[in-house]
Amino acid sequence: MDLRHQLSCTFYSSAFSPCGKYLAAANSFGYIVLFDIDNALRKNSEKWRKSIFVFKAHSGRVHSLVTKENLLISGGTGPVEIWRWNDILDHKPAKISSLNVPCAAAESSFLTNEVNALTCCDKKLYAGRDDNLICVWNMETGICEQKLSGHSDYVHGLASIPSTHGIASCSEDGTVKTWDTRTAQAISTFEPHLEKQLRRSQYGKWLSCVSLSENGQWMACGGGPQLSLWHLRSQTHIAQLGKGDFIPYAVEFKDELVLSGGSGKKIYHWHTNGEAKASIPCSIGVVFSLASCEKQNVTSAAMIAAGTSNKLDVFSNLNYRSHILQV
Repeated sequence: MDLRHQLSCTFYSSAFSPCGKYLAAANSFGYIVLFDIDNALRKNSEKWRKSIFVFKAHSGRVHSLVTKENLLISGGTGPVEIWRWNDILDHKPAKISSLNVPCAAAESSFLTNEVNALTCCDKKLYAGRDDNLICVWNMETGICEQKLSGHSDYVHGLASIPSTHGIASCSEDGTVKTWDTRTAQAISTFEPHLEKQLRRSQYGKWLSCVSLSENGQWMACGGGPQLSLWHLRSQTHIAQLGKGDFIPYAVEFKDELVLSGGSGKKIYHWHTNGEAKASIPCSIGVVFSLASCEKQNVTSAAMIAAGTSNKLDVFSNLNYRSHILQV
């Protein structure tokens, strides 16, 4: 990656390796950048805060990365690509599979067949796309088994809970839909812009991010409307989380908290009762991604924030930005 790309790139997504010691971050020029998080945190050296490997993964933007067992899966311009983590760590990345489904309206020059979001649930991979569909691949066979339809505009975000066989999707059309992955049917639809206290007409109704709590009871979402918390089963709006002009682009449940990043150079924390807990400064103008390591007993960060910068913020605990990583 040349200096021009280094200085002007945006990181849309990041994912930890299965061991929790490395981080892959995907950017706007189609590159995946590898960092050694373990050494960056343990050794007080600028050397380890710089990337250790960079490779071209897509012809254009890479919007989403997910780790599934020993695989790294990337989605963006063109097919969904599958890589082995061991190959990447050996600095010899090779695609082991490319998953591609023609655009629903291939004759339209306005649709690019880009994947905006990925999530895994059970043995299935879900890809939210700019043709309004969610494609479902069987990870064992590589076959696209289903296309979930119901959104009328781009699908921007996906979230899953394997224990409940459910996923949620959010869209430019202003809705969040929850789906039963066993039947491939939408089971509920949420429209935050219809709630008076959440509506922000100046920003529109589009939704950029969605997350589900580990127990499957709660959902957080936001975008044009204020970030908000919902009870899934009753489809009840519980609390407005966002305030003022904050536009969320990433939201996660973590340790009984709701975390969100977006505009404003801060990471916000809320309790699940809607009470604000903290706002932590970060160096990134607009945060598009929050990633946390679920691996126990390793030296790793509590959270990584990425967005409109060639740098990534490392939070060694949720309340403190301890390091900055750079390409």
